[in-house]
Amino acid sequence: SDDKAKHAREHEEIRATMQRGEVLPLSRILEIAQQQVPGDVIEVELESKRGALIYEIKVLTESGRVREVKIDARNGTVLEIEDD
Repeated sequence: SDDKAKHAREHEEIRATMQRGEVLPLSRILEIAQQQVPGDVIEVELESKRGALIYEIKVLTESGRVREVKIDARNGTVLEIEDD
């Protein structure tokens, strides 16, 4: 119940941030991800981590590997690319 309330508050904060235009549009984030790791996007998550909004994009590469690209939602900076 505390976890549910925390999760709900987090979702509301993310939604409000998006409505205020404080994060880049998903289309721009996906362009950035594709430039870094070409392939098929199979999952996208927007998470709040320590006050920062981070897009986590999972991409299936042509070689069959799944890679995760973490991008700062506010400025488009690629934070990390890792094998999933």
